[in-house]
Amino acid sequence: MNSRTESMYAKIVFHGKHIAIHHQPIAAGHTDYYAITKNLGGMLGWIRWYANWRQYCCFPCEGTIWSVDCLADVSTFTEKLNTDAAKAAKER
Repeated sequence: MNSRTESMYAKIVFHGKHIAIHHQPIAAGHTDYYAITKNLGGMLGWIRWYANWRQYCCFPCEGTIWSVDCLADVSTFTEKLNTDAAKAAKER
């Protein structure tokens, strides 16, 4: 296993200053999940589709504390997911 691109969760698709985001493939017809972990391991939360708002959102684990850097990294990644989802919806 290549530690820079894979983990016990799944393939790492984003590296931030303190966090990593891992792609969690889901069965066909469902939107994928993304696990947010500390760079050294430890679950912080999830990014997943929130149908009520029709966009990807962050679902932090209870009791986690987030720095401005971590929030900015999650925001950047989530904005890209939402932009890609909007483009895909227009193409349908």
